[in-house]
Amino acid sequence: MMSRRILITGGSGRLGRYVLDALKDHEIVLVLHPNDTSTQTLDLKKEYDYLLIDLTDPTDTSKLSGSDFDVVVHLAGKVGYTDRWENLYRANVLSTRNLVRNTLHVPLLVMASSTSVYGKDVNNPINEEHPTHPDTHYARSKLLSEDELIPRHLGQEEMTSVILRLSMLYGRYFKEGYKEITDSLIKRRFKYIGDGRNHIPLLHGKDAARAFKCVINRFSKLSGLTRYNISMEDPPTQEELVRTVCEMLEIDEPKSHVPTGMAKTLARIKDLSNKLKGKPTSYYEYVLKISSDRVFDVSRAKHEIGYRSLIKLKSGVRDVLKGLGYKV
Repeated sequence: MMSRRILITGGSGRLGRYVLDALKDHEIVLVLHPNDTSTQTLDLKKEYDYLLIDLTDPTDTSKLSGSDFDVVVHLAGKVGYTDRWENLYRANVLSTRNLVRNTLHVPLLVMASSTSVYGKDVNNPINEEHPTHPDTHYARSKLLSEDELIPRHLGQEEMTSVILRLSMLYGRYFKEGYKEITDSLIKRRFKYIGDGRNHIPLLHGKDAARAFKCVINRFSKLSGLTRYNISMEDPPTQEELVRTVCEMLEIDEPKSHVPTGMAKTLARIKDLSNKLKGKPTSYYEYVLKISSDRVFDVSRAKHEIGYRSLIKLKSGVRDVLKGLGYKV
């Protein structure tokens, strides 16, 4: 495998930890925010070369113009279902625009996007040609971010851009949402939403990182602008996921169900109440994620970049529970 000089944004994030490990055989330079003083970032500064750049600032991002890299891996951005549109636009769309404009000379750019761009009302299996219907501000910002890669291909046939549409990430570093489910199971408050047979499109952080590695390994065989769905190839149903968690924690599996419509209504009321209190929540989005039936077709990624999801459900759930502090 040829070693590449890779610029990585968002390396201090949850997905970034997995990607850095997957690409450890390459020469890596990180883009870190000048005001980020988190423990994770301080540790990264000791281990990697880095540039302090605010990607939302076009003047600051111009420092990358003419830089010597083979690949840009773009992970930076904001994931939020209660954030204002202006914040998501700035963190996701504007930062991507500034990055692209100043790295047009870099042969390959690989960007993390999201399967949320398809929305929840879908026809399974969902391939890359499925219509996009983003139903949240976050999903809309990711779809607009994808469009920011188009300028790389205006009159530049030798450029390659790859958009990885990642499904619901889970793993040791992902706690939001999973902690709430685990707590409700332990307290015996959890109820299946609907009949529990809908598929939940999980993706372990290690499998997501492997997709980035696959793209870089196939560098010479790729061209143009391509989108790939990246997800677990055999996603669990709501019942299978809950059953696995209960087995790991050695607790009884819940038996109760709540109609999907009722769950959505209650979630909307709770979100509205919390918004009025100045503490916005995203229970409605949580209900949609848990109750929607979505299966993503990853055959294009398997065929063209050699992607495979290798982390089995039990192993992935165990990883999440360990990250939450449980001894399993």
